[in-house]
Amino acid sequence: MDYFNHNTFASHYKTAEFLFENAKKDNEGQFYNLISCISFCAFSLEAYLNHQGFIEQEIEWKEWDKKEHPCIKIKIKRLSKLLNFNVDFNKDEFKIINPLFKFRDSIVHGRSEQVSKEVKKPQNNTRGAMVDLSSQIDKYCTIKNAEMILRNTRIIIEKFNEHSNNKIAISRLFSLGNGCFRVQKT
Repeated sequence: MDYFNHNTFASHYKTAEFLFENAKKDNEGQFYNLISCISFCAFSLEAYLNHQGFIEQEIEWKEWDKKEHPCIKIKIKRLSKLLNFNVDFNKDEFKIINPLFKFRDSIVHGRSEQVSKEVKKPQNNTRGAMVDLSSQIDKYCTIKNAEMILRNTRIIIEKFNEHSNNKIAISRLFSLGNGCFRVQKT
């Protein structure tokens, strides 16, 4: 029997890259591509943490994750401790963690948002009042922000990989096609 390892973090990251490229190419559907790109960055990052955590601790990580349902920061802290890697959530690429996962949670656990706007004579100008209403999601989903999140997601994963005892070669980390490669089962 042949066995293959499917690294969901790689396929999620490739999805985010694809969606970002689509967002840059065409204004039509751009907002939806940006929402999806940013969401897949969060999915990729969490999938990598689960991947690497399992490699480092195997069943212990899986059971802890299943039983505790830890937030992303706790997962990062635990993995960074296992790898002797110091993470500062207020510096560099790690500054994206809080807003990225707040965004992810708002997408996954969606709630309607009331948006306020001052409009002259709103009773006579409903259409005008509804133009350019921006929710928090709208404000977060920009080309510039998505590009920064995509770049920093990659850097974070590369940094964790760099400190791992079980590194994936940088040349293969994100270039696994759909995230699959052959493994030998022992």
